[in-house]
Amino acid sequence: MAVRRRAAGVELPSQAPPPPQFPGTPGGGGLQRRFGSWFRTARMPEVAPRGGREEMKSTNRILKTLAGAGLAALAIALEAGMPAQAATTLYADDFESDALGAAPAGWTASAGTWTVAMDGSHVMKQTDTNTATAKSIHAGSAAWTDYAVQAQIKPGATFAGTANVLTARYADDNNSYGLILKDGSSWYFGRKVAGTWTTMASGSFPYNTSTWYQLEIDVVGTSLSAFINGNKMASVSDSTFSHGAINVMSRYLLEVDNVTVTALAAPPSPSPSPSPSPSPSAQSAISGVVTDASTGAAIPGAQVSTQPAAGTATTDGSGSYTLNLAAGTYNVLFSATGYNANFAGGVNVPAQATVTAGKALAPVPPGVAEDLFSRPDQSGIGTASDGHSWSNDFNVYPTGTVSIAGGQVFVRTAAAFTDHDTWMGIPYRDEEVTGDLNMVNVVQDPNFQHGGRLLARVQGSDSWIVLALNSSNSTLTIWVDAAGNWTQIGSTSSKAWVFGTAEPGWQVTGSQSSLMSPGVGGLRCGAADVYFANYTESPITQISGTVTDATTGAALAGVTVLLSTGATAATDGSGRYVFGGLAAGTYTVSSAPPPYNLGSATATVSTGLSATGTNLALTAPGATPPPPSPSPTPGTTPTGPAR
Repeated sequence: MAVRRRAAGVELPSQAPPPPQFPGTPGGGGLQRRFGSWFRTARMPEVAPRGGREEMKSTNRILKTLAGAGLAALAIALEAGMPAQAATTLYADDFESDALGAAPAGWTASAGTWTVAMDGSHVMKQTDTNTATAKSIHAGSAAWTDYAVQAQIKPGATFAGTANVLTARYADDNNSYGLILKDGSSWYFGRKVAGTWTTMASGSFPYNTSTWYQLEIDVVGTSLSAFINGNKMASVSDSTFSHGAINVMSRYLLEVDNVTVTALAAPPSPSPSPSPSPSPSAQSAISGVVTDASTGAAIPGAQVSTQPAAGTATTDGSGSYTLNLAAGTYNVLFSATGYNANFAGGVNVPAQATVTAGKALAPVPPGVAEDLFSRPDQSGIGTASDGHSWSNDFNVYPTGTVSIAGGQVFVRTAAAFTDHDTWMGIPYRDEEVTGDLNMVNVVQDPNFQHGGRLLARVQGSDSWIVLALNSSNSTLTIWVDAAGNWTQIGSTSSKAWVFGTAEPGWQVTGSQSSLMSPGVGGLRCGAADVYFANYTESPITQISGTVTDATTGAALAGVTVLLSTGATAATDGSGRYVFGGLAAGTYTVSSAPPPYNLGSATATVSTGLSATGTNLALTAPGATPPPPSPSPTPGTTPTGPAR
């Protein structure tokens, strides 16, 4: 594990400093601009404030129930073998006596912006979002030696490079013991000496931004212990620090509440006693029902698992399951064939108790590739909610970062002034690719436009069609990138619209012939930090063409065209008609507007491969029609008179 030195701040295992920005040309950065509006139908995560709180002081711990956003965290920590005695509270702060917006009394900040805020009750909050620097604040006495420090924290982010730290025996930002929640998925317990971090214990711990977590460090002589939500994560021995204050740190947003420091004393050596008879371990369980989100019907055969892994279960005929496991906090994962996977996050399971966690799964439409990003926060994009695998071009552009955060994928390429492309789905020639995007940071470049993009007909890296939303000049453009040869085929100005307002009509069109093979859809992020949500790739299977006068070639507007299924369509001002949403097969189209004779043509389509030139050239009575053309096949553009 790599260890890097810094003059000050939180130093985490294998965490490199942020990449520098370079001025000027590609490969360099520049002035950046932030944008906060969602486009299309973004679904912003909602976090409910914490509700009421209930405290019960025990000998040397606090039992507290926290409720918020439908999630509960119940932390109970009891130390066996400790003599019954009144605990000495060295320090306690719930921030209730501090004024909102003021600096927390009794705390000294060495970096960051720390104020008292409201989240159901008063909390201490850090609001500086610059991840390049560590934010640090400390309290207490440098003379404290043996004690337990507890603090409840709500992380502000889970993407790679963010961390939330509680420290004990704190001397300064470069010297202390620390318990860290990092990158949305891991914990670390270790020491920092003269700015160099050494991990003494670590493990997996998925966490999110809507749940409160209780961190605790116990230091008694050379014995050190770390707890998360009352569960002992590590016990180690180290003699580097013998005394010091307490501290919390973060590289992003962080909320802190109910900080307590309780004096501890080393227990006396116990007298020998008979070994107790073994007793069965306490068994807990999670149970629930998995249903179809569109119909409410039960889903039998759905798979249920947990993070951290603690077993699996399969729903029965009524959609019900029970999963026996040890007490702890889990993400409960749900999946079923034909549905988008989803999860219930931060499910806290007390000892010898059964809690409920169910989920309604959204069905995947037939023939559609879809990713709702409905999985726990993590580094990397992971597997799509419909089960497809994402491909990417990290081998070409290795310095961008990707993470799942709050049901969205967050792609960060602004600081490194680079690109990132990722794609997945079903190869179609004719397809619709949709997605929601929130561009929170876009590099301003005098030579190129940057931001979030959608990809279609992706053949691989640098072979795709690109729809680009350019926030700096309010343009929408279509490009074809054929093996690195970029051609703009369409552009329009002032046609982007803000989320929540009415769509102003079709945005931009273009035509090309250099990239006609089937491909999948995808996402692109160029020199920007962009959240994407609700990605969908759907096949377009249709029959279209024009109706004209066979003698004059004039378009016939407003005439009715009949499909062999019984469907009808009317031609527009250019004589064009469209039948969409078709199943694969062979169809006949016909039209006979007075005074023209009946004209008809056949067309064969397959999923994602349309017949786009099924034209009807109608003759009037007495007119001599030109010779007929063969019937069109999928993907062709037939012309000529109707037969």
